[in-house]
Amino acid sequence: MKALVRARAGLWSMLIVLVALLALAPAPAQAATLINCTGQTEILYSPGLTNQTQAVTYTGEDRATLCISLTHPTLQTFVGPFSGGGQLSCTSLMNASQGTETLYWNGTSTQTSSWTFTYNPVMVGGALVSTVSGPITAGIAAGATLTQVLVLPLTALAACSDPGGLPIQRPTSTWAFTG
Repeated sequence: MKALVRARAGLWSMLIVLVALLALAPAPAQAATLINCTGQTEILYSPGLTNQTQAVTYTGEDRATLCISLTHPTLQTFVGPFSGGGQLSCTSLMNASQGTETLYWNGTSTQTSSWTFTYNPVMVGGALVSTVSGPITAGIAAGATLTQVLVLPLTALAACSDPGGLPIQRPTSTWAFTG
């Protein structure tokens, strides 16, 4: 009987030590930021966006004019051209969408990062704030996650009511590569 009591006491002691160790274990680390960039996005619409849905083509470019990284110190800037089209209007800017883009680092075509993204816009106060995020699928920082945040003041959308519509957008952008 004493042996059974000692065995139970020993099990309880081990259980208490195990719970204490689990409680002291560090929380999982958040993904480290590899590269941070700031800049601007420019989107040209033809014809200009109006409040009525119509066939529109667009071309644009993401331009990071300042990048900072401890892990990739030679990466200082990038451009990311994109294009597309569809049945668009100023209100369709609020629709979630998906796409792909290739970023060209430091003005060369030999240093690239390709990514697939999901675009999620929300209205925040007096601005359209869009979060664009997805994985880097190839090239520099492959396997990392890229999150871009674009901020467009709602005053810029006033042109949607003009006869020519909204021909261009230039929201500020930030990019964070984590992984």
